[in-house]
Amino acid sequence: MWTDGHGVPLSGLREVHLLLAHGAHNQFADLAPTARAEMLAMQWILGRQEMRQFLGGPPMVPYEEPWMDRVDTMKELQGWPDPSITHFFDLAVHGERLVLSVRHGQWNSTDHTRKDAEHWALLFRESVQRYVHAYRAVTGADLTAGVDATMPSALLAKRMRARRVRA
Repeated sequence: MWTDGHGVPLSGLREVHLLLAHGAHNQFADLAPTARAEMLAMQWILGRQEMRQFLGGPPMVPYEEPWMDRVDTMKELQGWPDPSITHFFDLAVHGERLVLSVRHGQWNSTDHTRKDAEHWALLFRESVQRYVHAYRAVTGADLTAGVDATMPSALLAKRMRARRVRA
């Protein structure tokens, strides 16, 4: 966890907030809503009974969404990485939750105290834990062991190459 030297994450939250604010110009226009609408449409199509009948899927796996088993089936057919769609889903859901909480939290305001940062850390503890676990399951990189600036796509490509060598 980020700390300001006193065991609290306030300085780290401020830094991440400012970094996200600097990149905010990339989120304007209709790109984000369009991408979200397209993804929801894909999930709806994959969740249809016809797709279940066509693609099948593991019947006893407890997925959080009805479309997830079809994605795992397609991943297997295409020879994509081993981690379940559940881990990618956790990365998306909890990653977005964390980023938005920091981006829109106005952490550079002088009104925020270390106590606010401690409350944020407690409130988002489960999201941080689930994100870190899913990141390790997907990329093989352990975020608790230290900072690794390697792009996740490079880590995924490395895992796919290793998988092909084993096969």
